[in-house]
Amino acid sequence: MWDARLGELGLALREVGGQSVRLRDTSFMVHAWIVEQSPPEGIVFGPPLTTIENRSRDGPPSGALPAVIAPRARVTHPTVSIPPSPSGTWARLRIATPGGISWCRVVLDDESLHTLATAPCVSGTRYVQLPARTRGISITLENTSNRTAPLPTQIDLALAM
Repeated sequence: MWDARLGELGLALREVGGQSVRLRDTSFMVHAWIVEQSPPEGIVFGPPLTTIENRSRDGPPSGALPAVIAPRARVTHPTVSIPPSPSGTWARLRIATPGGISWCRVVLDDESLHTLATAPCVSGTRYVQLPARTRGISITLENTSNRTAPLPTQIDLALAM
């Protein structure tokens, strides 16, 4: 029922986590969901404009992220230029993680560092409608907790064609 209603509004429901809770003789599951924008049907995305990788198993490749982000830290990657569109376009943000939810979040900013979208550091795909005349996009990883947080293994950003 909710999927159909949200779909009419161009929104989608996505589970981002779950936890089993035990109470005396019984248990139940608690689920965490987020409501996200979804692009219109038929939109095709091009190759990634930028890919950020973290591979700590065989030693980090040049330019790779550390395996964790320090408490209360922010890491902003360089802005990627995009051709401005008078009517706006869609961006696809894909996040891959080794598993579970991390304390970090991924922030997508425009060239003026105005936040366009945020996403938890959990595997999944996020679609963002970019405002008209957006000229650049940057990705920031931030940790809002008081402890280190594991980083995603890969983040990539692509535009609708």
